[in-house]
Amino acid sequence: LWQAKRKKINEEAERFRAQPAELLKKHAGEYVAMRDGVVIDHDTDLVTLYNCIRKQYGDEPILMSPVTSNPVQSFKVIGARSCEQV
Repeated sequence: LWQAKRKKINEEAERFRAQPAELLKKHAGEYVAMRDGVVIDHDTDLVTLYNCIRKQYGDEPILMSPVTSNPVQSFKVIGARSCEQV
């Protein structure tokens, strides 16, 4: 299962890298969440974006990355974990 999720994130990273101009035009300075090559959400705060995406998609592999003029060359895959609210 972990290998399948990692493969999905790598595929999503390729889609992310394939559209830098479009992403910069719409989301410069923000973080985007991508699924199947489509931006499904964006925010200026990564934690807010992460929490929103996890609430909606659970631990489904979703790429979350900053949109900058210097494209990200590598991505770190972080596994989702559940957390308790206090």
